[in-house]
Amino acid sequence: MLKRHCRCIKPFIGTNIIAAVAGIISIFGFEPYNQIGLLIVGYLTLFVLLKTHNPGQSFLIGFLFGFFQFMFALRWMFDIFSIYDLSYQIAMTLLMTGIIAIRGLLFGFVGFIAACVPISKRNSFQWLIIFVPAVFCLTEWSREWLFTGLPLYQPGYAIVG
Repeated sequence: MLKRHCRCIKPFIGTNIIAAVAGIISIFGFEPYNQIGLLIVGYLTLFVLLKTHNPGQSFLIGFLFGFFQFMFALRWMFDIFSIYDLSYQIAMTLLMTGIIAIRGLLFGFVGFIAACVPISKRNSFQWLIIFVPAVFCLTEWSREWLFTGLPLYQPGYAIVG
């Protein structure tokens, strides 16, 4: 019984690692790297991972993608904190981790909504090209309202900029 359960978990752990790496790879599509191809590869990898998992697993995949994407994108802010005293470093690290987790939750929400579509319809062209990007646009719009227009690391700006 335990062996069967472990065989089921191991592929999902690999999927989580792929989602985190896809989030990290997508960072290179933004400033100062401007490698738009890596941004597209990261998001397409996320879309492919969302096609085959249930809503709970897709939420975790989306969360890991968003968390690692934003964590590695804001690594420069953690370097800024190192010049202040320890109490300030701890408070700002906790605050930044919370902001990064909220960003991850938004991507998790995208994964959950995208996975609520029946699997038979997820293989369609409309799901991949219209529905999932539309959910991402809605999430980015809500993020702008939530963070009062913080335009950091938005795929649309990276592609047209």
